[in-house]
Amino acid sequence: MNQQLTCKPRPQTLTGSTHSALLKHQKPTCYLSLGLIHGYLNPGKFVVCGPKLPLLQLPMSPLPDSSEEIPPCGCVQSSIGNYTTKARRMRARRLIRRRKSCFIFAITASLPLIYCALYLWNFYGKSFQHFSYPLEVDLYRLYEQDQLRNNNQSVSIPSPLNPKTFQYKLVVQPVCEMGSSVSLMILIKTTHTRVNQRKQIRRTWAHPFCYYNMGINVRSFFLLGELPPNQDILTVNYIKKSLEQENKIYGDLLQFDFVDHYNNNTYKLMAALQFAAEHCPQTRFVMIVDDDFLVHPVNLIKSLTQVTQTQYPRYVAGHVFPHSHPLRSPFSKWYVSYNDYPYSVYPRYPSGGAIIISMPVVKLLLVGMRFTKYLFIDDVFLGIVLYKLGISPMHLPEITIETQPDMRSMIAAHGFDNGHALLQGWVQLHLEQYCK
Repeated sequence: MNQQLTCKPRPQTLTGSTHSALLKHQKPTCYLSLGLIHGYLNPGKFVVCGPKLPLLQLPMSPLPDSSEEIPPCGCVQSSIGNYTTKARRMRARRLIRRRKSCFIFAITASLPLIYCALYLWNFYGKSFQHFSYPLEVDLYRLYEQDQLRNNNQSVSIPSPLNPKTFQYKLVVQPVCEMGSSVSLMILIKTTHTRVNQRKQIRRTWAHPFCYYNMGINVRSFFLLGELPPNQDILTVNYIKKSLEQENKIYGDLLQFDFVDHYNNNTYKLMAALQFAAEHCPQTRFVMIVDDDFLVHPVNLIKSLTQVTQTQYPRYVAGHVFPHSHPLRSPFSKWYVSYNDYPYSVYPRYPSGGAIIISMPVVKLLLVGMRFTKYLFIDDVFLGIVLYKLGISPMHLPEITIETQPDMRSMIAAHGFDNGHALLQGWVQLHLEQYCK
């Protein structure tokens, strides 16, 4: 037996005016006897199909002004079903938004914990009291054997862990003239594109007159490596020609046979020491400095003249870090894994930005570095080799990494990373009488 939904009133066609007049006298209603509802809801049609339900009376919303035929009662379309689907979608969206909010909150709340965990992880490692770093050999004995072998004596020594020699090009010979006394060799670490920076350094603190006027013979060279192999060939050719032209003018570029990359800074340090020892073995001191440092020539020479005869054979000086910890976070530029360095603290080491080394120590380091496990952080690697040699670097507070150094007392200061800043700092030193 088919039951029908009775709608009162139920005209077939209503105009807007007729509908308005009807609403003045009678409120249209629909009566539900089967669960089928027919009506209007601003202005979408709706029909509910379902089991037999108790009698309901629902007010009908006004019709649009235009004429519209009221369809017969029955299951024509399920807008209520559509409404239910929309409601479910809305609930799902709200749930997703809540979950996203909870996830973001959880991540935000956990960041301090992650930071603390990574910070504490930096202190994880073996006790430095039991320090042992390969190769476990007597470096002084190896140094003596190396000297004997250089004198054409047959000596058996273990195979080195790191390459012995580096090849270089571009420099104009001779580096140190025979019979000349070079008191100081300044080796400046740079890169291919820092042309203007090198130009300003030559005009300012590396100018020979700044030292000649104090009776000091100085040679300065710029150190760089090869260009990365993945660069465009046109760019590579342009930079090569530019470097060759620059070296024809100044004759002070040293380009070594390894890629110029931060992870190869230790190779650059080793190559610098090798070059100094091989070509200027009579030099008293070697200074290795980055090209973003400003050097005070007068204060530098005063500091070197104060080195005693007792200090000289073991003299290494710079801005020393006494208790630096390895960084264990993989996101750090200076990340060092536990396998690479298992101890919780580094030996004392001078910052690689500006280091002063006496020639006897340079020669010791050349042997020590060949027989010490490679570490890409050059100044830490230097500190490890010095520790194995039993040499403690001297801290010079006048070599500073601060952004606003005392210009009157400083020996070298970091932060002059472009030509304009370097010239401004140089003017503040007021060294015209020394560097004319």
